[in-house]
Amino acid sequence: MDASTETLVDFHTHSHFSDGVLAPAALVQRAHTRKVGTLALTDHDTIAGLGEARAACIALGIRFVPGVELSANVRPDQIVGLSLRSSLAYNDARYTLFDDAGCYTGQTIAQGCSGNVTGGVAQTQNLSGSRLERAPEWSLNFGASYDHPITSGITFGLTADAYYTGSFFSESTHDPRATQREAWRYNAGVKLRGPNDGWELALIGRNLSNVLRAEYVFGQPFTGFGTGTTGPGRGADLVGVNGMPRSVMLQLTLRNTLFN
Repeated sequence: MDASTETLVDFHTHSHFSDGVLAPAALVQRAHTRKVGTLALTDHDTIAGLGEARAACIALGIRFVPGVELSANVRPDQIVGLSLRSSLAYNDARYTLFDDAGCYTGQTIAQGCSGNVTGGVAQTQNLSGSRLERAPEWSLNFGASYDHPITSGITFGLTADAYYTGSFFSESTHDPRATQREAWRYNAGVKLRGPNDGWELALIGRNLSNVLRAEYVFGQPFTGFGTGTTGPGRGADLVGVNGMPRSVMLQLTLRNTLFN
């Protein structure tokens, strides 16, 4: 990808053909409005939306990358009520040519901020061949659910899931301090379900490992110094947007049987 002619990229979108909300064409239109120059549609276990998304991207001048997220769900006959699931994703998204990327605050010439020298101060770095932001090379998840009737019409259930995300850049100029390490997250739950699914009481735990990773990081303006010089340099204060911390909640769901 030639970053000099494109703005934003998004390699992870879902349409209404899986668990998204928008039709593929509407999704592309929204991406265009937000100045996305390269877009990938990666619905779960289906390629039904790729044709529509490709046509919309061509019409709007957006570079389209077809994709799919594959998953598997197995129910062993030996254990009634047990369901196993897993998915795996590989992403090798890199800049092919981006030799005029902006430098991060405090990046010196020795650290790679050495291009487009103006008034003795360099303005750009070369990120050609580097991985894109928010694009971990590997991600996977696996989990299990178990449902077992315990009395007339009452069902007991357990769920557990583990999610792995590889390391990734969370800041557009690749400030190394903003690199997010690989991480595992765990969710679990226990539930009771009433006759005909009329009600459900569940205790749900999310991100039980309490792993926090910043999806988006940016440098605070007017902080840091020494960018594009021989040094010394000091990085800007970083501000990040984290995912949700550990949470445990009790959830009661009531379903009106009139709508069944």
